[in-house]
Amino acid sequence: MMPDFTHIGVSRRIEDQTERQRLTEIVKEIKPDNIGVIVRTAAAGVGAPHLQKDLKYLLKAWRNVETKRKRAEPPYMLYQDLDLILKTTATSTPRTSKRSWSTTSQPTSN
Repeated sequence: MMPDFTHIGVSRRIEDQTERQRLTEIVKEIKPDNIGVIVRTAAAGVGAPHLQKDLKYLLKAWRNVETKRKRAEPPYMLYQDLDLILKTTATSTPRTSKRSWSTTSQPTSN
């Protein structure tokens, strides 16, 4: 997501032109006018609901950053990404997974 831009880009690693066009059309439908989006390789084959969920998460994170920026006195950390283990788990879990794991390694239903 790129605040204050309007560009839509698709990863060069997605070489199939039909897939690139499909992703571009989905993003055009779901993104706000003042936001640009770069569609990453992991989005290949992903449906609109999943992309919309991801964009909603990113927009919420950006709103939180903006709110903190307006209120905070420098220096101040505005955002911290997930730690490496959580990030790796989140990006490597199959999209079709019906279960998620909490940090205590106990399964929970989605």
